Amino acid sequence: MIHSASLLHDDVVDAGMYRRGRPTVNARWGNIVAVMSGDLILSTALTQLSLLDARVVQSGLSIVTEMTRAAIAEVEARGDMNLPLTRLRYIAEGKTGSLFGWCGKAAATLADQPEAVARFDAFGRHLGVAFQIADDIRDILGTDVGKPRYADVHSRTPSLPILLAVARDESLRRKLKDAWAFSVITPERTREIGNAIEATGAVEASMGMMNAEVEAALEKLGPYSKDAAGAELASWAHKLAEGIADQVKGRAA
Repeated sequence: MIHSASLLHDDVVDAGMYRRGRPTVNARWGNIVAVMSGDLILSTALTQLSLLDARVVQSGLSIVTEMTRAAIAEVEARGDMNLPLTRLRYIAEGKTGSLFGWCGKAAATLADQPEAVARFDAFGRHLGVAFQIADDIRDILGTDVGKPRYADVHSRTPSLPILLAVARDESLRRKLKDAWAFSVITPERTREIGNAIEATGAVEASMGMMNAEVEAALEKLGPYSKDAAGAELASWAHKLAEGIADQVKGRAA
């Protein structure tokens, strides 16, 4: 429910019209309904958590705060081609990794397993960053279902492939700067810039960084990767990396 609430709010902030190939709440019923629905879902989630354990409520509130700060940072970063990669990672971990980690952290807290609390939190945070990088890659490849290709270019969002690409190609940096200076970027211009990003090899470099986050996640899982539940978590990480690798190979072919 916390995740769903964040998506409702994100779609308002991003003026998103589609989510998973279907119209967003704000597209169908407007921003007021979307924001109020997000608030209602979030408050309901926190109320339900309060019936479980005070520790889970406290950590849950902390995660919502972290997610919100990261979302604000993402908005502030719009159009910034000089955004440090450390800042981009902070946004990815805050928006996604923190919630991934909290899901494991909360379960381990309720099970009174302090070592699992730390390991599941760290695992989820690394996996969340990898998930965000994968999303950035899919945007460039055009394999993100229900989302127009090069949406990050169009919305002036400095994704990992974009930042790596402009660092490698100064002429691309100038072209993107000029495009982002206009209130509207034409589809033709968007495609031209997107193709140029691919040509720099930034997608492959991004995949390498994603794989590093996956490996870090698996390392943090430690001995828990050997039991049935932990093995399933590890399989999710492997599937994420393998899925992106297949998509990159598919585009190359």
